[in-house]
Amino acid sequence: MPYIDLASNCAVAQAVKPALLAADGTANAEIDTKGYSYALVVVNAGVWAGDGQVDIYVCASDTSGFTPGSSNRITGAQFTEIDADDATSMNAVEYGGIELNGCGRYLNLELDYAGSGGASNDGDLGVTIILIPEDTGGMPTSTQTRRTVAKFNVQP
Repeated sequence: MPYIDLASNCAVAQAVKPALLAADGTANAEIDTKGYSYALVVVNAGVWAGDGQVDIYVCASDTSGFTPGSSNRITGAQFTEIDADDATSMNAVEYGGIELNGCGRYLNLELDYAGSGGASNDGDLGVTIILIPEDTGGMPTSTQTRRTVAKFNVQP
């Protein structure tokens, strides 16, 4: 695989600012993928309380300003059951790669929170998306993940 110069070739976007998460939402940044061929989605999950849980779905659209939801999810691009009942999903880094050809130009995340009891069932979460151009030779691969079940590589 060719050397990837992150400073010159890739773009790094904070899709979800690290925060205490306790409700469904799309309080994150829409990412414009124009000029890039791949997206590496990195989730940093902290500690979750009570029976709190979140599922994260990567969504795409050809138009900006869209609302992420089930109608525009990228099939296979999701992180499910990051929760207090699964010790491997807390204080862990999870990631997945998406080939952007055939996806919409704009990416956004749908955060689907499940749990009863508000603040006693929340958790810390942050999501970063790294955009990679075609000339880098494709998605980087790594065996250094704590939770390989969430690793995905989506190709349209």
